[in-house]
Amino acid sequence: MLRSRQSGADALLAQARVETLAGDDVRRERAPDGSPVVAVNRARHVVLEVDGQRLAWRTRAQTAEGVLAEAGFSLGPYDTATLDGIPIGPRDRIDVPQALVVARALSVRLPAEAMTPADESEATLVVRRAVPFTLRDGNTVLEMSSGEETVGLALRQRGITVGPGDLVQPSLSEPLTAGMEVTIERARPVILSMGDSRVLLYTRAETVGEVLQEASVTLAHDQRVYPPLDEAAAAGEEVRIVNVSSETYIESEVVAHDTVYHVDPSLAPGETRRVSGSDGVLYREYRINYEDGQEVSRELVQEWLDPEPVDTVVYYGEDQRVVAAGVPEA
Repeated sequence: MLRSRQSGADALLAQARVETLAGDDVRRERAPDGSPVVAVNRARHVVLEVDGQRLAWRTRAQTAEGVLAEAGFSLGPYDTATLDGIPIGPRDRIDVPQALVVARALSVRLPAEAMTPADESEATLVVRRAVPFTLRDGNTVLEMSSGEETVGLALRQRGITVGPGDLVQPSLSEPLTAGMEVTIERARPVILSMGDSRVLLYTRAETVGEVLQEASVTLAHDQRVYPPLDEAAAAGEEVRIVNVSSETYIESEVVAHDTVYHVDPSLAPGETRRVSGSDGVLYREYRINYEDGQEVSRELVQEWLDPEPVDTVVYYGEDQRVVAAGVPEA
């Protein structure tokens, strides 16, 4: 508390040895008890780096766009700004603790003691103007601009999502420059399955064989892949690796013998003589193919008779009565 006969605010401040600087706001107010109060609202010292200029500025503006407006500058739609190296939006406050700005950028909470107001130290507000660049995203060509420092930040600012496996050239960490051409080669989702295992891959490979090579998968001699290695790997395709095996299976079947009739001139009319035959056995050999334990095909390898069937032969003498009885003629 200061007791003085002075009535002017400037005189009171001089008597109290309080120095005011450019931008400070001095006001005369009344305390709750009615006594006069001289209030000094300090301006903050901000260094502006805009359009190649570096200006020392004192301001009581609370936002980035407010400070810039006081100094005669404005932010374009895709211009960017940083406060002491930390990204700041046009309407973000510049008088909040720096630790809080960092916490907001990282989406973390700070303890209450860290939420103290910003001190009177100098702050640096840097504006980066948007520069034009061309984006080739597959068959789509877009003319864009951004004030972000790198290709990756520029794409994020413009709402361009880069997915897993996508190839961006120049790389996402490359500084963005005016007139740069940025290309994105999109990866396609492909499911790689083997048995009960399924893995989602994002790949730019053209063929199934290239997908396996990219995934560092080498087929064993007893494995097969569907679709075949030289077929195109379409988006959403399931590339299936199966374990193949085969076995030989032999089945047998009885082949009944026939009965045949022949004339025997040595036999008297009406006489017969029978030579008994025997059944044969037909064998068939199959190759059965399995994929993951399930039969998928079988093929006939060979077949043979062992023994061959032997016909029963009935010999008869030439006699019309026998023929009439149904014995065929020779």
